[in-house]
Amino acid sequence: MTAAHQNQTQTQPDMRTELLALRASIDRILERLETPVAKAPEPSQRFMAIPRYAERCGVSESTVRGWIRRGLPTTQQRPTRVIVDRADAWLDGQRPALRLVGSGGCDP
Repeated sequence: MTAAHQNQTQTQPDMRTELLALRASIDRILERLETPVAKAPEPSQRFMAIPRYAERCGVSESTVRGWIRRGLPTTQQRPTRVIVDRADAWLDGQRPALRLVGSGGCDP
């Protein structure tokens, strides 16, 4: 047996092992691709700048800032954004205490 033939015989099992490992990796990737992935939830919360939220509610910016001091839900980072869905729910629970004029002070 020549040295080249002996070298070739030794690399064939190594290549076979590598190919089997590669095939196993490909199979795992294909399984992940075939597995249904839950869709990301639709963003139910919208964020709004304070001036825009004040306009939407028909009040001044200082009124919204007062609500924020009382607990109106906002983002923690700057610039501060009102978390609309949560803020609307908060306002619904606060309406008698805030003495809003009109029935729908902050309707979208």
